Amino acid sequence: MKYPNFITEEEFRELHVGLSEIDILKQFSQNLKLIHKLTTSHYVDFDALLKDYLQAGLKIFEMKYGIISEIKDGDYIIRDAVSPDDTLHKGDLFQVEGTYCREVVNTGNIIGFPHVGNIEEMKNHPVYIGMKLESYLSAPIYVNDKIFGTLNFSSTEIREHGFSEQERELIGMMANSIGNFLLLKDKEEKLQKSYKRIRKLTNFVAHDLRTPLGNISSLSELIPELDEEEEKEERREMLELIKQKADQSLEIVHTILEAAMVGEGNLKLSPSPTRLEHLISQSLSNYENQFKQASLEVISNIQNIEIELDKDRMLQVFNNLFSNITKYSKPETSVQLNLVVENNKCIFRLQNTTDSSKIRQRGLDVTDKGSLGYGLEIVEEILRAHGSGLKIENDQGLYISTFELDLTKD
Repeated sequence: MKYPNFITEEEFRELHVGLSEIDILKQFSQNLKLIHKLTTSHYVDFDALLKDYLQAGLKIFEMKYGIISEIKDGDYIIRDAVSPDDTLHKGDLFQVEGTYCREVVNTGNIIGFPHVGNIEEMKNHPVYIGMKLESYLSAPIYVNDKIFGTLNFSSTEIREHGFSEQERELIGMMANSIGNFLLLKDKEEKLQKSYKRIRKLTNFVAHDLRTPLGNISSLSELIPELDEEEEKEERREMLELIKQKADQSLEIVHTILEAAMVGEGNLKLSPSPTRLEHLISQSLSNYENQFKQASLEVISNIQNIEIELDKDRMLQVFNNLFSNITKYSKPETSVQLNLVVENNKCIFRLQNTTDSSKIRQRGLDVTDKGSLGYGLEIVEEILRAHGSGLKIENDQGLYISTFELDLTKD
């Protein structure tokens, strides 16, 4: 489609013979002041910003309809709108292909239609047929070099003299300002998230790492005080305890480092064909002693499944899940482990009975996915990278962890 050109300043003056150059400049200056006021105002509420931009645009471009949209997966979502008789509402959803804005999305450029009915490719458009919107001016809203949506204005009246280059500049400035606000908002949210992660990490280190390190320090002080008769056996026991606490501290440090890495978005996958049942068996072997020490019986129903995934990362998932099982399960109970295929999906389900006393000692809430330390956060990030997610249920101490993997993905 050949899009209508924006008219130059010289053409604009020729088409508006009754207006002096001073009047034209004065009008442009007033519009710039209005946009400047918008761009320099401090908005906390995004909805308030959208409403003000729409009201300003209707005044500047002399239109009846104003829309700020978000484009997502082929959907056209109205984030805010001003229309006669309130015919358009925030949250209304349409297919992008059924809107004038599809041209803006497809080209990534500012587009103006002064007379839609005169454009052969547009006169049978469903919006034109249904609403008879003759004039249309729209600009893409970019966030991080990607189209977030559009800022657009339209009217049932024909724009006889077309849209000017000045109007193109003005709507472009407005769209860029909205995009910058969204970008800043996104950065602020990321900073807030990082701050919360640091706070959480600090609390985690203070609570979990302090205990084993304190034990190591205390045991180290006791060893020199042992009598000769009891020294050999007691020393051996204390050294064994020191080793256990050191290993525990090392595991915590490793978990923290892994959590920091995945939290910064540095997680990269190296997928390869993997036998999932072998991976689970390997992880169970890693925690065989811990299951025995916790007096837990593992009852498994595991099908043979080959799937494309990152073997090492998925082993981390099972290791973290089984580690939590051994730490927080009630002794002398069973752990149900299921791996089955349903509807082209591999479904992993792990069920255990939690020990409320162990949960209380750690100050945890088992209904919170992130509450069992950073281990489950790592699990979440790895599963998310594989197009999945961890679902956790807690019913009066019965703790169920589930995730699905799509077998149809390459």
